[in-house]
Amino acid sequence: MPFLSNIGLQEDLPYEYLRDVYSTILLKDVVARENIRNVSFLENLVTYLADNTGSFFSASNISKYLKSQRVDISP
Repeated sequence: MPFLSNIGLQEDLPYEYLRDVYSTILLKDVVARENIRNVSFLENLVTYLADNTGSFFSASNISKYLKSQRVDISP
């Protein structure tokens, strides 16, 4: 994120920039390229993975998290 150094430490601009980068990469690149139909599922999965960065997790842990979010999927 080299552009963040140009933004400075103003209150909302860095967060807005990071949200835009996230939306561009996730929605425009990944969803379009892989023809993903269930975007909300992908967003839940990305949220879980981001929240658990640096932790060990397995397919069953991901499945349990998604079931707690009312997304039924097998490991």
